[in-house]
Amino acid sequence: NVTIHTTGELLSKSLDEFFKLSCRGYEFNSWCAFRPKRETDTLPYKYDFTYNDKPIQKIDTFEKLGIKIVSKPPVHELETQVMAEPIIAKSSTGQIYVKTSNRNITLQVSGSDTIYALKEMIQNKEFCLPVQQRLTYAGKLLNDECLIADYCIKKGSILNLSVIPKSLISITMPTGKPLNLEVCYDVTVNALKKIIQDKEGIPDNKFYLTFYLKSQQVYLDDENEESLLNYKIDLNFYSPLIPIYVNIFKRKSITLNVFKNDTVSDLKKMIQDKEGINSDHQFLIFREKELSNIRRLERYGVMKHSIIHLVLKDKALRKNSESKFLAGQIYVEMQTQEKIILDVSENSTINVIRKMINDKVSIDSHKYILVFAGTVLEDDYTLDDYNIKPES
Repeated sequence: NVTIHTTGELLSKSLDEFFKLSCRGYEFNSWCAFRPKRETDTLPYKYDFTYNDKPIQKIDTFEKLGIKIVSKPPVHELETQVMAEPIIAKSSTGQIYVKTSNRNITLQVSGSDTIYALKEMIQNKEFCLPVQQRLTYAGKLLNDECLIADYCIKKGSILNLSVIPKSLISITMPTGKPLNLEVCYDVTVNALKKIIQDKEGIPDNKFYLTFYLKSQQVYLDDENEESLLNYKIDLNFYSPLIPIYVNIFKRKSITLNVFKNDTVSDLKKMIQDKEGINSDHQFLIFREKELSNIRRLERYGVMKHSIIHLVLKDKALRKNSESKFLAGQIYVEMQTQEKIILDVSENSTINVIRKMINDKVSIDSHKYILVFAGTVLEDDYTLDDYNIKPES
């Protein structure tokens, strides 16, 4: 209820009491427009009033602005108006219409439904994929991740549907082989990179896209909104994809294609995916150095056809020996393929073995590790703990 003496400040206070719905980013189409400026779930609400596209100040009165006061309608008419156009809030449901090129679709929706879920409902009736659908309401394009309640859509509202046709786009891979994809004509660079990631399994942060314009290579930025169908696009890696070899427990070797800027953790995940070996149990060695999870392969000088050794570091993988030995000989194979013979007993600790090795080859014990049956040997344990027998 207002009079000609109502100020902008009083109007704002009244609306604070009345308006409790989330209307992120929505504007009512009227001369006196209400524009919520708050971020989602941020209180208190902050409003901006305009009349004839001019901001209403706190001290402005309706009389000063030239806003005419209309007589109050009868109570039953007011109730009819309010009930006719309630907004579909997050906790409520309602019926809406979707206007296609040849008909209107009736849908029962909830305010908590996402726009993508709404597109799936449309797919069931129109047989067009969600990725091809563009929905607009009050002139605003609706985002797949947002809720219906986010747009203050009223019951009985009409949403407009545009179906985007698909077309083939050809992308030249680094190998020279073309990659043909069926995409919507308005696909963006960022969306195209996601499609390539899903199709080829290449992380979208590992490559970029370029095209040639008058013989000059042009970089396509992720935020580029222009249609890409007219371009001859090349896919380029930020870092070269190279093959490396991983020797597993000295029993088998596997080949993996990696990027130089992959981390050691990335490599362990690849091994886990291919061999089923938990990445937490992996101990990777390159050039006699243990590889740290957070470092990139290029930091260790990993190159094309490099060989990385994998052993297990889980203590639970050790086996206790059932047969004991009092004394005997074991062999230690060096990286140079040279073998050292050591006289040991069942109670010899790994630390003692290290000292024996140091006496024979003068190598600092901190600069190498000892491995048996794919397990890294720890100083405080004995040969018997690891089931190491004579002639091992």
